[in-house]
Amino acid sequence: MSELYSSVELTAFCESVAKAAGFSTHDAAILGQCLVDAELRGIGSHGLVHLQLHIEELERKLVNAQPNVRVEKDSGAVVVLDGDCALGQRLALEATELAIERAKRHGIASVGVRNSGSIGVAGYFPLRAADKGLIGFVLQNTVAHLAPPGAVDKLVGNNPFAFALPAGDVPIVLDIACSSVARANLIMAAKNKEKIPSDWAIDSEGHPTDDPQKALLGALVPFAGHKGYGLAFVLGLLSGPLLGMDDKVFTHTMFFPRPKGFGVLVVVIDISHFVEPDVYRAGVNEWLSRLRSARLAPNTADPLRFPGERSHQLKQQRLKEGIPLSHAIVNDMAGLARKFGCRFPEPVRTPEKTIARS
Repeated sequence: MSELYSSVELTAFCESVAKAAGFSTHDAAILGQCLVDAELRGIGSHGLVHLQLHIEELERKLVNAQPNVRVEKDSGAVVVLDGDCALGQRLALEATELAIERAKRHGIASVGVRNSGSIGVAGYFPLRAADKGLIGFVLQNTVAHLAPPGAVDKLVGNNPFAFALPAGDVPIVLDIACSSVARANLIMAAKNKEKIPSDWAIDSEGHPTDDPQKALLGALVPFAGHKGYGLAFVLGLLSGPLLGMDDKVFTHTMFFPRPKGFGVLVVVIDISHFVEPDVYRAGVNEWLSRLRSARLAPNTADPLRFPGERSHQLKQQRLKEGIPLSHAIVNDMAGLARKFGCRFPEPVRTPEKTIARS
């Protein structure tokens, strides 16, 4: 059974390892906060398991510890940055803060980032806008992991995207990729020696498989068939060619081949430039009220929740009780602790019950 760990201590551990590996104090703090926030929200596939990946990328010089981030274009409401292969979370955060500033001035603003590292959980960044009463949208392209319906080979990225909208105390967050499941879930299943649902991926010959190792050699399948594929295709153009990104040069990492740099697009909307904030809030409350009063289907035990509500509840619980980590992840973290001379925290206790992630 997994044991529970303090989010504060895990964040400090991630920061100390990242600094020892060569990240700046500033970037290490951002990385630790992002990885642990993923664990708090139940997105372990993008949590601590990625610490080792980011370190490997730094060691292979795929991520620049001392980047020269510069403005390539600035037309007021639209800004394009060259990230110089800096830590993706840092660049996404800077792009979001800049988009927030410009949206307050222009009503809507877009910031594109060329040559970014992977940003991890996309939903972390538009939440910064929602916390300030604005609407945020973030998109990143990925390596081609997705096989279009009827194809055997990986041809399109699963291209994650996230929206966050203010809605009182708990923001509405939609954070998904275009595949049935993120590729990181295959990595986690392989690490934990678990089978996967056979509708997640195909093997290298195009057959459905429940073996994560075969799936990693094959391809992910899009959600909703041609709809997920079509969305992935278009989002890839918005975060690739629109930003002038070339995704033809790949470098092999511990988990997968990846381009040296990714494209990231951040859009922020200031609601007050479109409608009076009170009118917006009344409309959102009406939608939520409709959801709360809806009839439930037979055998439905849990109440209906809006996107992001369950992960918010889980975060509040884990902040109080601790974060459950599998033995495989703990062993990996212990290995990093030994390698970089850092202390991995002791567990706080064994979990009894946690909220399942939607």
